[in-house]
Amino acid sequence: MGRHRADYDWDKLRLEWALSGKKLRRFCHDKQVNYSTALKHIDCRKRDEIIAAAHDPAHIKPEVRFKDDLDRLRDRLTGEDRPQFLAAAAEIVREVMLESHGAFLGGVQDRVYIRPAEMARVTLNATEQLRAINSELQGVAPFEDREGFPILRGFEPHWYQRDFVFDWPSNLATRGLDTFIMAMVAGIGTGKTKCGARKMGKLCELNRGLPHGVYAPTYRMLEDATKREFLAACSETGIQYRHMPSQNIVELWGDTPVFFRSMDNPDHLRGPTLAAAWIDEALQMPTREAFDVIMGRLRHPDTRERCVIFTGTPDLSNAFNWAYDILVKDGVKNRVRMYSGRTRDNISLAKGVFDFLETLYDAKVAKLELEGQFIDVAHGRAYYNFSRVTHVLPAGKMRHNPEVPLILMVDFNVHPMHWVIGQSYPVRGDEVTYIFDELYVQTTSTEETAREFCDRYGKHRAGIKVYGDAAGRQRHTSATRTDYEIINQIFEARGVQNVELHVGKSNPMHGERVKDVNARLRDAKDNIHLYILESCAHVIEDFERQGVKPGTMQLDKTNLLVGHGSDAVGYYVNREHALRRMKVKSWSAGYGQN
Repeated sequence: MGRHRADYDWDKLRLEWALSGKKLRRFCHDKQVNYSTALKHIDCRKRDEIIAAAHDPAHIKPEVRFKDDLDRLRDRLTGEDRPQFLAAAAEIVREVMLESHGAFLGGVQDRVYIRPAEMARVTLNATEQLRAINSELQGVAPFEDREGFPILRGFEPHWYQRDFVFDWPSNLATRGLDTFIMAMVAGIGTGKTKCGARKMGKLCELNRGLPHGVYAPTYRMLEDATKREFLAACSETGIQYRHMPSQNIVELWGDTPVFFRSMDNPDHLRGPTLAAAWIDEALQMPTREAFDVIMGRLRHPDTRERCVIFTGTPDLSNAFNWAYDILVKDGVKNRVRMYSGRTRDNISLAKGVFDFLETLYDAKVAKLELEGQFIDVAHGRAYYNFSRVTHVLPAGKMRHNPEVPLILMVDFNVHPMHWVIGQSYPVRGDEVTYIFDELYVQTTSTEETAREFCDRYGKHRAGIKVYGDAAGRQRHTSATRTDYEIINQIFEARGVQNVELHVGKSNPMHGERVKDVNARLRDAKDNIHLYILESCAHVIEDFERQGVKPGTMQLDKTNLLVGHGSDAVGYYVNREHALRRMKVKSWSAGYGQN
């Protein structure tokens, strides 16, 4: 039985039959082609003409030029000469399109069926190549005028960055897309700020002579990342600019001012009338007030390319905030076009960075931080990765090891005072921490709890590392010594040796601490780095019962008896296993240096 005629490539079959030397009926039998159908497409009297036509250079010229010439240029489409080679490639593709289009129409008109299908495929392929090359050429300054902003000079966007960099409201309009907000919401380390800086520079060229605005949530973020990346883009592309730090303005080409402003005080954003704006890390702003003020500035009457550029990662504390409403929930109404990228897609990251980040975050936070997904991390239980079945070990499974340093995690509270004791062991390039004891005392003082610790572990000689609440550094009006000074004096009086203090000058934010602990309970690769012995009943209860305030990552402290042990563990985890490490002040000489 023959196949359906739509499955046949008659151009190919025609030539195979001509070269085989077989009679058509025998050829169809061997190929399982329906003979009567083949007679309608193959003229048996034109065997020689078919062979000659197949080897005619006039017919194969478009394919040869399309493949050979583009392959020859492909290796040269990088570096300083990239724009010229892109233009050359575009010319090649245009010629291939015209020639193959002409060959296709000629074949149809003359009823010579040996090449038309092949010509049609070449034409379609060339059309797609031309569209991609022209898209890149939009980011290249005209060759006769180097005062533009050539996006590609010194910058090779990855595949997931390309559409964001080269799309504009004007060229999207030709595809029937009405766009005002262009947002790249992606994971950390995906080059969002670099792409935003390049895109903003090109936007300044398109609206040359008009004022523009660049914004970030805080002044520090603006100076350390956003403005630094923009100035680097200007330098790499050879743009002449004048930086006026006192006014926080960068002037391009002597006629296009770019205002750099932080969003922490929305009232200070009022003033200039702008053509366009770029908001870096916009999703980290807790409210939309600053965004509304910026939108009111984008009303310059001479604007040629009006748009707002968004770059950022969803907010860890509240991913479904005002930015989610604008970009996703009401995205169509707000004329939003979203672009995304994952951390793993950035091949420029140093080897091992992504694997390290996967072990740092738990699976839920990894989807937000590494994939740029809108994930509700702040919901319900604070320590959602904790499970009695997985993390609680039976008594006797792990004991105090006198040869390994002790980890003392403290939280200061009169009712109750809760200290947690554990030890860590290296496992596969990381650490696993075992919590095997706790001091949970109702209505007590720091002195009494420190003496109780000395009674249990005062003879430990392998060293003691102390982590805890930074508030313990403060001296209150009712006491002449701080909590850590009290611990220091009692330990010294009882002969406790090799004690090191690892306490930050200030406590980490609740959200950072909770995120870090969840990652130790179970990271994105399903590894567990924290276990608790079943004898530590109050610590286990803390991890099970501690909640967060709805819609935030702030811990719910309405139950005064819950959360002190998990807080103590959190201070240790944040100090030793977090990306954002806090400055540490060591105790006096004789009690170890950090």
